[in-house]
Amino acid sequence: MPDAFPPRSDTRLLLQNMHVPPGVSVLDVGTGMGVLAVVACKAGAERCVALDINPQSVRNAKSNTERHQLNGRLDIRLSDGLAALAPGERFDLVLANLPGWAAPASDHVEAAQWDTGFATNRAFFAKVRKYLSPNGHILMAKANYPGINDVPAMAEENGLMARIVAAQAPKEDDPRRYVILVFAQAQRRDQWILAYGACRVAPVG
Repeated sequence: MPDAFPPRSDTRLLLQNMHVPPGVSVLDVGTGMGVLAVVACKAGAERCVALDINPQSVRNAKSNTERHQLNGRLDIRLSDGLAALAPGERFDLVLANLPGWAAPASDHVEAAQWDTGFATNRAFFAKVRKYLSPNGHILMAKANYPGINDVPAMAEENGLMARIVAAQAPKEDDPRRYVILVFAQAQRRDQWILAYGACRVAPVG
């Protein structure tokens, strides 16, 4: 679709590692064409809210919602980050396929890939905890671009701890690796590190 960012390797890896128990509430941040949100609903989510800053992506996602007859269960909203959420909304699972490299983006399409100064990621971690249910968690796809290890650090600054649950190279001649990170609220950092280890990713050279 013109002016919208299509699903790629990181989306596929998220789909492979996305477990959606029946009856949960799901938030999909940076939904793009709505693929993750549609799959979450079909997997049994009771309710799903999907956000994107790109108007064309929102139109595409709404079209996919109608195509899959998910009106009433899948709520697509135009949103700068989490701005379109109401104060009392809570989610059991947050899916976040945010831009992964702190490089300048000049428009909405580029902003699906590049995050100027990591501003989008920083704003997400600063606000997302208030929308998590008590036992909720976040699933995020990232490529190992330079600065990848800033992401777990941002999360920790805001009371969330990260661990890697999957990693995959998109193809043999591609030096990148995609990782799936899960973030959860941790009462004690030392217990989390003991259980899961420190979250470190080797960045691409």
